[in-house]
Formats: sequence, C-alpha cells, structure tokens
Amino acid sequence: MGNVRVADRALGYGMPGVRVDGNDYVACLVTARTAVARARAGDGPTLIEAVTYRLAPHTTSDDPQRYRDEAETARREAEEPLGRLRTVLAARGLWAAKREAEFMAELDEELDAALEVADAMPEPRAVSIVEHVFAEPGPDQLRAMEALDGA
Repeated sequence: MGNVRVADRALGYGMPGVRVDGNDYVACLVTARTAVARARAGDGPTLIEAVTYRLAPHTTSDDPQRYRDEAETARREAEEPLGRLRTVLAARGLWAAKREAEFMAELDEELDAALEVADAMPEPRAVSIVEHVFAEPGPDQLRAMEALDGA
C-alpha cells in the first residue's frame, strides 16, 4: 500500500489512526464500526485511511496512460471492491444474479426520475458558485461576486 501512511498523522492529533484496504468492504465495515463504537464510548475520533486504487481517469479529458502503467490498472481491477464483495457474498450463498439485475433496474429507474427532476430545475445564477462559501466573504469572493453578478 505504499510508504506514505496518512493514518500515522493521527498520532499528532492525539487519536488513533487505522489503515485499511479500501477495496475490502468487510474490512472497511469492521474498521468503521470499531471507530464508531470508540467515539460513542466517549473515546474520541479515529482517523481511517482506506487505501484504494483509482481505476478510472481523473476526468473525461484525462489520459492516464501518460502517467501510469495500464497493466497495473488491469491487475488492480481484480481488487475492485464491488466484485470482491460479490465474490464473498456468492461464496456464502448470499448473492443472486437475478436479484442484482432487478436491483440495478430499480436503480436505473430511480436515477432516470432524479435526472428528470434535475433537468427541470432552472439554471443557477453564475454568482451562486461563490455565495455561501464563507460566513464572511473575503476580498477575493467579493470581487468574484461582483464580476459574476448578472452573468
């Protein structure tokens, strides 16, 4: 998982830091439940570093082949969290392909309905991108608000 450990930074803030395989749903669930129980017991926060690998490009205009080995990406696809969880559940008889297909159809319908609502919304004012960012806008925000007002 590399040499840099964000979880180690937690020590400087007086709290535990835990590093977990972010592609392992069960490990993440156990780690999060432990952290929540700790917090509820009054023992404070826990910094959880869930390490994963970004399979997709940063943006639609990004070309990750410029800076990474696609063979590594292909190898990492086997560690993809949903596929791993599906394998764990199937091995325990808790996964059904038919139910997955039904669920995905339900999600598609829900997404389509949400997109219709969003598409029917009026376009936001350009100035809204800088409004309500800070309790008191600073000089940069005031200039941006002035430039965008009416745009």
